[in-house]
Amino acid sequence: MKTTILFLLLALLATTSFSQVYTSPTPVRESTSLSKEEYLKKSRDQRTAGVILLVGGVGLLGGGFVSFIGEALDGTGGGGSNGGHSGLFIGGSVVSFVLGGVCLVSAKRNKKNAMSLTAGRAQFPQLTSKNFHTQSVPTLGFKVSF
Repeated sequence: MKTTILFLLLALLATTSFSQVYTSPTPVRESTSLSKEEYLKKSRDQRTAGVILLVGGVGLLGGGFVSFIGEALDGTGGGGSNGGHSGLFIGGSVVSFVLGGVCLVSAKRNKKNAMSLTAGRAQFPQLTSKNFHTQSVPTLGFKVSF
């Protein structure tokens, strides 16, 4: 019984290990830098998020001031279980303003990175066996400003 199971396992191992199909490995990106289109898309998305956060911050700030004025007129003053929501609105607006500013600054930096990358094709001389000719090769340019 043991030899039959061992024989079946070895036969299964032999058929599965020798009948594998070779697939070519997937190409790996040589660098982690993004292309110009990816930088521009990322910049556009961050700019949209920044504008939404800034507009939301303005709305929260307005709601906080309206709530604060209402609490002042009612005499609750933010204490107890009757009120106190104006502080939450104003605090939320400050957080929204800060995050919106960070998103807008990041969007500007990504747009600047996208504009400093250039890709194209250029003719370069290449020496082969017994002759010398030019060949078109892809190029990547990067502008560094100090």
